[in-house]
Amino acid sequence: MNNTKFYRNAAMLLLAGATIIPQCLAAPAMAAPAAKDSEPTASCAAKKDSLNNYLWDLQYDKTNILARHGETIDNKFSSDSFNKGDEFVVVEHQKKNITNTTSNLSVTSANDDRVYPGALFRADQNLMDNMPSLISANRAPITLSVDLPGFHGGESAVTVQRPTKSSVTS
Repeated sequence: MNNTKFYRNAAMLLLAGATIIPQCLAAPAMAAPAAKDSEPTASCAAKKDSLNNYLWDLQYDKTNILARHGETIDNKFSSDSFNKGDEFVVVEHQKKNITNTTSNLSVTSANDDRVYPGALFRADQNLMDNMPSLISANRAPITLSVDLPGFHGGESAVTVQRPTKSSVTS
Protein backbone atom coordinates (compact mmCIF):
# COMPACT_ATOMS: atom_id res chain seq x y z
CA MET A 1 0.00 0.00 0.00
CA ASN A 2 2.81 2.41 0.91
CA ASN A 3 4.57 1.48 -2.33
CA THR A 4 1.50 2.55 -4.32
CA LYS A 5 1.31 5.85 -2.46
CA PHE A 6 4.99 6.46 -3.16
CA TYR A 7 4.56 5.97 -6.91
CA ARG A 8 1.40 8.09 -7.01
CA ASN A 9 3.16 10.87 -5.11
CA ALA A 10 6.18 10.57 -7.42
CA ALA A 11 3.92 10.91 -10.46
CA MET A 12 2.16 13.92 -8.97
CA LEU A 13 5.50 15.58 -8.12
CA LEU A 14 6.71 14.93 -11.65
CA LEU A 15 3.61 16.55 -13.14
CA ALA A 16 3.75 19.44 -10.67
CA GLY A 17 7.43 19.99 -11.43
CA ALA A 18 6.76 19.95 -15.16
CA THR A 19 4.06 22.58 -14.62
CA ILE A 20 5.69 24.83 -12.02
CA ILE A 21 9.34 24.86 -13.13
CA PRO A 22 8.68 26.37 -16.61
CA GLN A 23 6.54 29.07 -14.96
CA CYS A 24 9.37 29.87 -12.53
CA LEU A 25 11.80 30.10 -15.42
CA ALA A 26 9.48 32.44 -17.32
CA ALA A 27 8.67 34.73 -14.35
CA PRO A 28 11.97 36.73 -14.37
CA ALA A 29 11.67 37.26 -18.11
CA MET A 30 8.18 38.71 -17.67
CA ALA A 31 9.14 40.90 -14.71
CA ALA A 32 12.04 42.75 -16.37
CA PRO A 33 12.04 44.22 -19.88
CA ALA A 34 14.19 42.25 -22.30
CA ALA A 35 17.57 43.68 -23.27
CA LYS A 36 18.48 44.21 -26.91
CA ASP A 37 21.60 42.01 -26.87
CA SER A 38 21.94 38.23 -27.21
CA GLU A 39 22.77 37.66 -23.50
CA PRO A 40 19.15 36.89 -22.39
CA THR A 41 18.75 34.37 -25.22
CA ALA A 42 21.82 32.47 -24.06
CA SER A 43 20.56 32.60 -20.46
CA CYS A 44 17.15 31.27 -21.54
CA ALA A 45 18.81 28.44 -23.48
CA ALA A 46 20.89 27.56 -20.41
CA LYS A 47 17.75 27.47 -18.26
CA LYS A 48 16.01 25.21 -20.78
CA ASP A 49 19.04 22.91 -20.81
CA SER A 50 19.10 22.75 -17.02
CA LEU A 51 15.37 21.96 -16.96
CA ASN A 52 15.81 19.22 -19.56
CA ASN A 53 18.75 17.77 -17.61
CA TYR A 54 16.69 17.81 -14.41
CA LEU A 55 13.76 15.99 -16.05
CA TRP A 56 15.98 13.39 -17.76
CA ASP A 57 17.79 12.69 -14.46
CA LEU A 58 14.58 11.82 -12.57
CA GLN A 59 14.66 8.22 -11.38
CA TYR A 60 11.46 6.18 -11.21
CA ASP A 61 10.14 2.78 -12.24
CA LYS A 62 8.24 3.60 -15.42
CA THR A 63 6.48 0.21 -15.48
CA ASN A 64 5.10 0.65 -11.97
CA ILE A 65 4.32 4.38 -11.80
CA LEU A 66 0.81 4.04 -13.25
CA ALA A 67 0.08 0.56 -11.89
CA ARG A 68 -3.09 0.32 -9.89
CA HIS A 69 -3.13 -2.22 -7.08
CA GLY A 70 -6.81 -2.95 -6.76
CA GLU A 71 -8.82 -5.79 -5.33
CA THR A 72 -8.47 -9.36 -6.53
CA ILE A 73 -11.58 -11.22 -7.65
CA ASP A 74 -11.94 -14.93 -8.27
CA ASN A 75 -15.64 -14.88 -9.26
CA LYS A 76 -16.80 -16.21 -12.58
CA PHE A 77 -18.16 -13.36 -14.60
CA SER A 78 -21.35 -13.58 -16.54
CA SER A 79 -21.67 -13.92 -20.25
CA ASP A 80 -24.50 -12.60 -22.37
CA SER A 81 -25.66 -14.10 -25.62
CA PHE A 82 -28.08 -12.90 -28.23
CA ASN A 83 -29.02 -13.33 -31.86
CA LYS A 84 -27.99 -10.56 -34.22
CA GLY A 85 -29.42 -11.23 -37.64
CA ASP A 86 -27.95 -14.54 -38.78
CA GLU A 87 -25.19 -14.49 -36.11
CA PHE A 88 -25.14 -15.75 -32.53
CA VAL A 89 -23.10 -13.31 -30.39
CA VAL A 90 -21.62 -14.17 -26.97
CA VAL A 91 -20.28 -11.33 -24.80
CA GLU A 92 -18.13 -12.43 -21.87
CA HIS A 93 -17.39 -9.98 -19.04
CA GLN A 94 -13.87 -10.22 -17.60
CA LYS A 95 -12.15 -8.14 -14.95
CA LYS A 96 -8.58 -7.26 -15.90
CA ASN A 97 -5.74 -6.34 -13.57
CA ILE A 98 -2.85 -4.13 -14.72
CA THR A 99 -0.58 -4.48 -11.69
CA ASN A 100 3.10 -3.93 -12.48
CA THR A 101 2.65 -4.02 -16.22
CA THR A 102 1.46 -1.73 -18.94
CA SER A 103 1.53 -4.35 -21.70
CA ASN A 104 -2.12 -5.28 -21.10
CA LEU A 105 -3.41 -1.72 -21.27
CA SER A 106 -6.04 -1.22 -23.90
CA VAL A 107 -8.14 1.70 -24.92
CA THR A 108 -11.73 1.07 -25.77
CA SER A 109 -13.56 2.56 -28.71
CA ALA A 110 -15.43 4.77 -26.24
CA ASN A 111 -12.26 6.88 -26.09
CA ASP A 112 -11.82 7.28 -29.84
CA ASP A 113 -12.43 11.02 -29.54
CA ARG A 114 -9.31 11.40 -27.34
CA VAL A 115 -6.91 8.66 -28.38
CA TYR A 116 -4.70 8.91 -31.45
CA PRO A 117 -1.01 8.24 -32.23
CA GLY A 118 1.10 10.92 -30.53
CA ALA A 119 -1.57 11.95 -28.01
CA LEU A 120 -0.33 12.96 -24.54
CA PHE A 121 -2.42 12.26 -21.44
CA ARG A 122 -2.30 13.38 -17.82
CA ALA A 123 -1.22 10.69 -15.36
CA ASP A 124 -4.18 11.09 -13.01
CA GLN A 125 -7.21 9.23 -11.72
CA ASN A 126 -9.05 9.78 -15.03
CA LEU A 127 -6.38 7.75 -16.81
CA MET A 128 -6.81 4.96 -14.27
CA ASP A 129 -10.58 5.06 -14.86
CA ASN A 130 -10.10 4.75 -18.67
CA MET A 131 -11.20 8.34 -19.29
CA PRO A 132 -7.85 9.97 -20.14
CA SER A 133 -7.44 13.76 -20.03
CA LEU A 134 -5.70 15.04 -23.16
CA ILE A 135 -2.82 17.50 -22.68
CA SER A 136 -3.11 20.32 -25.20
CA ALA A 137 0.32 21.34 -26.45
CA ASN A 138 2.05 21.99 -29.74
CA ARG A 139 3.85 18.85 -30.87
CA ALA A 140 6.80 18.20 -33.12
CA PRO A 141 6.14 16.39 -36.39
CA ILE A 142 5.66 12.62 -36.09
CA THR A 143 6.21 9.86 -38.62
CA LEU A 144 3.58 7.14 -38.85
CA SER A 145 4.57 3.90 -40.54
CA VAL A 146 2.95 0.57 -41.25
CA ASP A 147 4.73 -2.70 -42.02
CA LEU A 148 2.75 -4.43 -44.76
CA PRO A 149 3.89 -6.72 -47.55
CA GLY A 150 4.38 -4.92 -50.85
CA PHE A 151 5.36 -1.55 -49.40
CA HIS A 152 8.91 -0.50 -50.25
CA GLY A 153 11.03 2.47 -49.25
CA GLY A 154 9.01 5.48 -48.18
CA GLU A 155 5.64 4.06 -49.29
CA SER A 156 4.85 2.80 -45.80
CA ALA A 157 5.52 6.03 -43.89
CA VAL A 158 3.94 9.46 -43.72
CA THR A 159 5.08 12.49 -41.71
CA VAL A 160 2.41 14.55 -39.98
CA GLN A 161 3.66 18.11 -39.46
CA ARG A 162 1.13 19.19 -36.80
CA PRO A 163 -0.15 16.05 -35.05
CA THR A 164 -3.74 16.52 -33.90
CA LYS A 165 -6.67 14.11 -33.78
CA SER A 166 -7.92 15.21 -37.19
CA SER A 167 -4.54 15.37 -38.95
CA VAL A 168 -3.32 11.97 -37.68
CA THR A 169 -6.50 10.00 -38.35
CA SER A 170 -7.24 11.44 -41.79
